[in-house]
Amino acid sequence: YLNLCARRLSDIRRVGWEEGLNVYFETHVDRISECPRAYAQILEMVESFDAPVEVNADLSHYIYRGIFKGKSLEFILNHVQHFHVRLARVHGDLSSDADDMASDFDAGGATRQAWEQSLRVLRHRGVSSRTICGETGPMHLVKDTLGTDARLVPLLRAMAEVGDGNTKPIHEGFNPFRDRL
Repeated sequence: YLNLCARRLSDIRRVGWEEGLNVYFETHVDRISECPRAYAQILEMVESFDAPVEVNADLSHYIYRGIFKGKSLEFILNHVQHFHVRLARVHGDLSSDADDMASDFDAGGATRQAWEQSLRVLRHRGVSSRTICGETGPMHLVKDTLGTDARLVPLLRAMAEVGDGNTKPIHEGFNPFRDRL
């Protein structure tokens, strides 16, 4: 099954490239990328018979499941070329909101988790501001999609600065909803 998935990813990517399209495969629950170990094996298989595929990291799917570390996750993160940012709560809500983004960040809530997980990719893997986008989605606890995305702009802006190479040290207590890098 994993080999079949790897072949299909390779085929989809090849057809997309032939048509001049970028093709990214997203980290996602209820899909072949749900299990980091299996997804890493699939990505490795693709590399063994073809060029690597690119991953779109919507880390909310892994945050939601409480997946923050592991060899397989690191392998996947090394393939990230595109980023969707959505708030999620560990073992709670796949798509969530925060009434006060700055307070949520200070309390280690969904905004802080999104920031900390994004830094693992942004600082070391060449993802730039052109590949980071908000993706709140009108589901679960999100009642105002555009409003939530608008309130996330300071977080997205800070992620973009890091992705674009801003290497200034981030001071203790940094909060993108109050501070600028």
